[in-house]
Amino acid sequence: MALYLDSASLSDAQEAASYGFIAGITTNPTLLAKETSTPFEHLKKMTVVFPGPVFYQLIASTPEEMIKEAWQAHAVAPGKIILKIPCNLNGLKVVSQMSSQVTCAVTTLFSAQQGWLAALAGARYVIPYVSRTERLGGNPLELVENLSLLYLEKSLPTEILAASVKTPAQALDTLLAGAHHLTIPLSLIKELAEHEWSVQAVDDFSKSASGMKSVPPTSPSLSENVRVPFEMLDYIIGKIQIEELFAANSQQDLKAYMAQRELEKLIEEEEITARLEALKKKLGK
Repeated sequence: MALYLDSASLSDAQEAASYGFIAGITTNPTLLAKETSTPFEHLKKMTVVFPGPVFYQLIASTPEEMIKEAWQAHAVAPGKIILKIPCNLNGLKVVSQMSSQVTCAVTTLFSAQQGWLAALAGARYVIPYVSRTERLGGNPLELVENLSLLYLEKSLPTEILAASVKTPAQALDTLLAGAHHLTIPLSLIKELAEHEWSVQAVDDFSKSASGMKSVPPTSPSLSENVRVPFEMLDYIIGKIQIEELFAANSQQDLKAYMAQRELEKLIEEEEITARLEALKKKLGK
């Protein structure tokens, strides 16, 4: 399962490369036309900016012209260019001739039957259009599911790279329907990564951490605030806290503390003895 950036923007490609989890970039004639009038030169720049594969869609119409254009695109960056070839008879013919030499993806695909022929021609990927299929009155999730079942049942190696995905919910539904991969714009990638509850949780943690930093850590104290009789320390403070006392304080401080506790013990015993004697006298014993 992989995520692809659907864009011909060099800045988008550079940002996507910095994320580290984007597998490649898909372009099409419309996206390239928005960025450049020299598509092959621009394609070369994209392969420099982005380390993964870049998809290029053929615009020629006859098999001969398509094959010529395909080799021109391949020469831009051999091994990094994946050909997007429209799904029609001429396109499938080109796929069958080139798929053993160059990785091919069949695009503009709207039926599982087309997906079967694309697999027979040797396509590594098929690219169904999710939102466009829905706008035209089709059922895109059923299309993706049928393609997935077909490839699984017939043990075909072709993978589904779903395009024309517009929302996070649509992205998830498409994956659950059986798509192997998605190609989406940078804006949607960012939207998928964020959730309002995540923002709230991070903010809560930041506030908690800020509060913790305002209170400096303290070591076990030997102050006079400890009013527990010395003989009860092992039971009330516990052996772990005793060990912490030894670890956090000097031997001299510990000796002074022990002496103080012994003195308090003696004083308490003397007070008890004196009170007992007074009580005996009062009772006449």
